[in-house]
Amino acid sequence: MVRILWNSKLHVVVVTLPQVFQIAYVIVKAANSPRPGNWILERSLDNVEYKPWQYHAVTDTECLTLYNIYPRTGPPSYAKDDEVICTSFYSKIHPLENGEPTCQRFCSHLFLQSSCWYLVPYAVISPNNHGVSRWKYRPSPELQPGTELEGTITFPLWEGTLPLLLMLPEAVQIHISLINGRPSADDPSPELLEFTSARYLRLRFQRIRTLNADLMMFAHKDPREIDPIVTRRYYYSVKDISVGGMCICYGHARACPLDLVTNKSRCECEHNTCGDSCDQCCPGFHQKPWRAGTFLTKTECEACNCHGKAEECYYDENVARRNLSLNIHGKYIGGGVCINCTQNTAGINCETCIDGFFRPKGVSPNYPRPCQPCHCDPIGSLNEVCVKDEKHARRGLAPGSCHCKPGFRGVSCDRCARGYTGYPDCKPCNCSGAGSTNEDPCFGLCNCKENVEGGDCSRCKAGFFNLQEHNHKGCDECFCSGVSDRCQSSYWTYGHIQDMRGWYLTDLSGRVQVAPQQDDLDPPQQVSISVEEAHRALPQGYYWRAPAPYLGNKLREAFKLFHVLAKSTYSLA
Repeated sequence: MVRILWNSKLHVVVVTLPQVFQIAYVIVKAANSPRPGNWILERSLDNVEYKPWQYHAVTDTECLTLYNIYPRTGPPSYAKDDEVICTSFYSKIHPLENGEPTCQRFCSHLFLQSSCWYLVPYAVISPNNHGVSRWKYRPSPELQPGTELEGTITFPLWEGTLPLLLMLPEAVQIHISLINGRPSADDPSPELLEFTSARYLRLRFQRIRTLNADLMMFAHKDPREIDPIVTRRYYYSVKDISVGGMCICYGHARACPLDLVTNKSRCECEHNTCGDSCDQCCPGFHQKPWRAGTFLTKTECEACNCHGKAEECYYDENVARRNLSLNIHGKYIGGGVCINCTQNTAGINCETCIDGFFRPKGVSPNYPRPCQPCHCDPIGSLNEVCVKDEKHARRGLAPGSCHCKPGFRGVSCDRCARGYTGYPDCKPCNCSGAGSTNEDPCFGLCNCKENVEGGDCSRCKAGFFNLQEHNHKGCDECFCSGVSDRCQSSYWTYGHIQDMRGWYLTDLSGRVQVAPQQDDLDPPQQVSISVEEAHRALPQGYYWRAPAPYLGNKLREAFKLFHVLAKSTYSLA
């Protein structure tokens, strides 16, 4: 329902629409008085803060003096989508009333196709109108509505000549188009969508059109001598206000039928958008941020890739910037983060498992129940958490392997490690399991490996370091660049980084980021980008930007930064 409020003291008309619409045009028709002289068409979303849509003035000069805006001459035109102009085009003195002349006053009594051709003086000085009604003039049939002519007439009670206007019927109508004529009218920009959005329209009248009767004062000292047929029109009158617009669906709907329950129009949303105005992505479709569509561009909301384990997700800009979210096309593009993963899954894409569960090797995250419970021995394991999947595997441990205490081994840490005996106590044997060649380190004399010494074979020889059970010589030879032949083992921890997420190309400023393509999701992973794409996005030069796991002091780095494949693709492996 549309409500119109008239405030006679403030000379304001407020049109209230049932909801926010994108307004295309406003048509104001005057009744039995001329169109208003100076007035402002305004818009608002909340009926509190109003912004101007268009200024109207009696003359172009008053656009500058009253509103401080350079006038737009002729029919209104617009240079910008959100430009507010001032025009005198709709404040002309003619026609006088009702959209058509009544032929009761100032009419030549000449009819052409049932239309009255009439004369309007620039300034009526005669105290009555008898001279006009007896004056005859036959215009040319080629004249069109709005044609202006100059003529002279002699009034019986006043000697002299008077410039005249010969006018054809023309509606007393103000047609304000808010979209047509603007730069993005065919494919509205976000600025134009915002500029034309309103629920409340206000017409603020500031000056009555006087019909130039103020010129009568030069000829008459007594105001009572002024023709009352002119002064009786000194008021505002509006008989019709037409507002044309469309539902605000931000380019994501083709229809918005009226809801009879709420009495509001509701968009029939497309492109995986939701809401009364299609102003948000539907649950589960937040891989990319919501964007307004246009007539030419759909900008669909994209589904998050939760591997079928979650119904909802949200967009995280930080996740998108670091290329951590896998989309439904198998590429790390977007920032969708899954919420409430089911089936004991966890992670940005529900791709891994919660603590206490693991996904066996070869089982896809898309499986109905990919995560199985860990089986960690409470005596030999550090906790109940096992290796969750291949991505989290370290030091050769397979998914499902528990993290054992010293002296224990096995997938479940339920038996003694080599060199230990007596489960569940698992006490050290007399020979080192890492440094001896004994089949059973707990029996017999200790036989040390080639680079190992000591009574229990637990110490590297001079010039060697890093005692390991899987090393058939026991220890590695020192390499000190010829400066020394002596070294000792470092007990720093180390591991293998096989996750290639978060790599991207950038420039020296770091402002431009180009995400590479993920070539393989299974270890060893590889990302790549074509040379053409790199040059197009970063013509001044580009560099690989490493994610956090690769940064810092990496003394044992052992991976290739990049190499060129077929001279057309940069690859990182």
